[in-house]
Amino acid sequence: MLAIGFEGVDVTLQHTDRNDDTLHSLDMEYHNIEPESGLYYGLEQEGAMRRVVADSDVTSALETPPQNTRAKGRGAAIRALQARGTAEYIIDWDGVYLSRERAIHMHDPFETYMREVAGLTDAGELG
Repeated sequence: MLAIGFEGVDVTLQHTDRNDDTLHSLDMEYHNIEPESGLYYGLEQEGAMRRVVADSDVTSALETPPQNTRAKGRGAAIRALQARGTAEYIIDWDGVYLSRERAIHMHDPFETYMREVAGLTDAGELG
């Protein structure tokens, strides 16, 4: 059994394990960033969720990643790829992948990887 509580709102899922479809659905709906349909925003409107970050801080974070983490390197890679018109690439939490042979693996979340991104940019490999 899994019990989830949000300031006066309780949800109990019987016979639930971490692979349960209902739990996955709740997780996806909570992380839905659409204000009209996301679970977080519905809970916020009901007074069951407390905001800890202002909308202006969220907007700022979209353009300015933390300067001491791999997010800085990911952001620099995205800007370089877009500036060069590179259409095919994959970026996830821990890497930038141009192909199976051309990738920057970013396993350390507290490393910026700027040298590696600059190496791809300087070598002309991004286009």
